[in-house]
Amino acid sequence: MERDTRIGNEVRCSPGSHITSSAVLSDRVFLGAGVRTINDKTLTWRDPHREPILVAPQFGTGAKVGSGSVILAGVTIGARALVGAASLVTHDIPPGALAYGHPARVHGEAS
Repeated sequence: MERDTRIGNEVRCSPGSHITSSAVLSDRVFLGAGVRTINDKTLTWRDPHREPILVAPQFGTGAKVGSGSVILAGVTIGARALVGAASLVTHDIPPGALAYGHPARVHGEAS
């Protein structure tokens, strides 16, 4: 877990996960094992000629993310959304949605 991360109540981050700086995990978020979050939109970290654009991901209340998923910079996982294991999340996932795949796409509603 990196600096300035905000974590709500009853949050569970399973072993081996990486939570990038400034990420927001609202109440009752669950992250499976080995979830990776990224906050660099341009992949310019430590490039002396460019300033990085850092935008951390956000997780709404009750969001669940399956093991091995990667959540890219600036993505919001909506409240009560469910992201399947090993998904690559490149865009926002709406509240209550079921999303999975590489890249992740919405395939219905979370139950």
